Amino acid sequence: MKFGMKILGCPKNDADSDAIIEALQRRGHEFVQNVEKADAVLVNTCAFIDSAKEESIDAILELCDYKGYHGGKPKVMAIGCLAQRYPHKLADLIPELNGVIGLTSPENIASLVEKSLSKRVIFSETTPDVNYRSRTHRYVDKERIYEYVKIADGCDNRCSFCSIPFFKGGYKSRSIISIEDEVKHLVEKEGVKEIILVAQDTSSYGKDLPSKPSLADLIYALDRIEEDFWIRVLYLYPSTVTDELLDAFTIADKVVPYFDIPFQHFDDDILRAMGRKMISQEIERLLGKIRTKIPEAAIRTSVIVGFPREGEKEFKHLTKFIEKARFDNLGVFIYSPQEGTPAKDLPNKVPLSIAHERQKEVTLLQNKISSLLTANFLGKEMKVIVEKYDEESKCGRTYRNAPEIDGVVFFCNDSKVKVGDFVRVKLTQQIGSKDLQGEVLL
Repeated sequence: MKFGMKILGCPKNDADSDAIIEALQRRGHEFVQNVEKADAVLVNTCAFIDSAKEESIDAILELCDYKGYHGGKPKVMAIGCLAQRYPHKLADLIPELNGVIGLTSPENIASLVEKSLSKRVIFSETTPDVNYRSRTHRYVDKERIYEYVKIADGCDNRCSFCSIPFFKGGYKSRSIISIEDEVKHLVEKEGVKEIILVAQDTSSYGKDLPSKPSLADLIYALDRIEEDFWIRVLYLYPSTVTDELLDAFTIADKVVPYFDIPFQHFDDDILRAMGRKMISQEIERLLGKIRTKIPEAAIRTSVIVGFPREGEKEFKHLTKFIEKARFDNLGVFIYSPQEGTPAKDLPNKVPLSIAHERQKEVTLLQNKISSLLTANFLGKEMKVIVEKYDEESKCGRTYRNAPEIDGVVFFCNDSKVKVGDFVRVKLTQQIGSKDLQGEVLL
């Protein structure tokens, strides 16, 4: 069988998809990028918010339409979070689907995909197996220099707006040795230059394991691998960012001082209604601690606007805090009510039109802040990882930039560098609010 994969949602889906592709390849199947050449296409779906659900359904429908016009080929299977949360609804809504396969191990998904080739399969475990063990081999996208490595899945936090614990279950960490084996393979055998650690909540890593290792312990273990690469950590949960973890960011050579910490809001009443474990004063204290201990830290956060009870006063608290905190990067999302969550039943709903206006206001505010902070680097020399170097594009990223979501550095001169190299660049020009241009120093 020749199979394709369409990946939607967050980087955790990227990591899962790589494991699933590898599991199918080990069973003798061929991965192809072109739908026209595929016998089957897997759509790895997202179910976090309504827009993500809609995107997943649209992608499935588009493939099913293609299948209808091409003699029933390729067969289409929905996998991932949407398939886990709504297996029978999804199957009823789109009868053209050949399989609806929820969250389970990559090996089990591969087996169920094979079964879906001959008869329709609908599968969803009550307690899903959302992790995988040591993978000394996995699919690697040769078009990029970074790879996402999932260190845990599931979540024990009970934010009132989030449905993820309902269909992913409680927090489950992988062992340090299994993660270490995977990272060693990626950097030693595949030449990957940036390892990005992901989970629903990376800073809670290890709490469920018998020996109670911490994220700091994992960082130290990966830092001992003898290759030249960056370690980046995403999705730190605010209340579990410890002094021990901050020490690891200062001691470990390979981890970049980049802190992705979704705070979600900064009004205390809204934070309590969200079920968050930190109020604004504690958030300020954490930000101060990070910037005192690691002055060069780049901090990204995300916030939600339009949450129930968010009036003008609460929204003003949010914008004032953003102005004061001066985050390097910030993502802003409109509240999306999810069935089964406590927030869905809260009174004082915010009209969608007002939520959109607030999203636009926060975006404009953050663009101004990002622009001012970016300008501070003009004239400086920084270490840059080369991501693209061809006729169409010559660019890379500093430690301050996560791939796909932050800014880039464009190279204004030709030099003998190649993709994956770490180079020194003198930053000479700002492009927009986040991007920079510079000269590669030989």
